[in-house]
Amino acid sequence: MSAQIEATLDALVSKLSANLNAKIDAINTENADEYGLDYPASITAGIRNQTDFPRIFVLPEGTVTESDAASDVVWRHRVRVVAFVAEWDEGALMRKLIRYQRAVREVCLSKRSPGTGGGFGIIHISDEYGPVFQPDPEGGPSSEFVQGAASLFDVRQNEVVP
Repeated sequence: MSAQIEATLDALVSKLSANLNAKIDAINTENADEYGLDYPASITAGIRNQTDFPRIFVLPEGTVTESDAASDVVWRHRVRVVAFVAEWDEGALMRKLIRYQRAVREVCLSKRSPGTGGGFGIIHISDEYGPVFQPDPEGGPSSEFVQGAASLFDVRQNEVVP
């Protein structure tokens, strides 16, 4: 019996990889302005050293046992999905982060259903924004502003005990 947080992270990466571009298209069509979103350069479990933006990281925060019965165990994984965006204009950066966060949240929460035998359900907890930084404040080729926006989720995973 074990908490399968790795499987949960992989499932969220797969769900985002399969559905995020379509959600981005829908948000871009809905808003039709100069703050259109690009598709993510990557969506990964864990942080990767890369410089392409936007990028999405799915990160583990921790796991607790929610219930432990004779026939099954319910694990609750806290997972953080972070979108990093680079933009020349701070106002555009803010709008794009809000929209990426919305896209991530709507994809993660779509078609969610608690189940048994390895099924899972997901609940949105909160959204957070990181500090804005400029990799090259002297205005060199990397002088875009960079910021991350995180959505925190609880993912409940049921495991049938043999």
